Amino acid sequence: PPNDIISLIPAPIQIFIDRFLKLGVATTTLVFVLAGILITLEAYSAATHNPLPTGVDKFIVQVVEPNFTPGLLVLLGFSVSLGVFTAAQLGSEGAQYKE
Repeated sequence: PPNDIISLIPAPIQIFIDRFLKLGVATTTLVFVLAGILITLEAYSAATHNPLPTGVDKFIVQVVEPNFTPGLLVLLGFSVSLGVFTAAQLGSEGAQYKE
């Protein structure tokens, strides 16, 4: 019987997990950076007394800012999960990991 969990996971499932985690890291990184840019834009507009359009300012304050830290935690979760999964694959005989 296999002595590691990776060898119990069929190759197509390993590939799916790997791609899902990579897509999650890429997507959450992009969203996190865009959120940072929007927050910076809102702060700049407040500091220079050049108000943003009401709808844009409202979206940044009510949606982007409250979800900024939870978004970072989601990014961290995807990143750590990908690292653990990849490390497990590297130490497994049944791995489908390729650089």
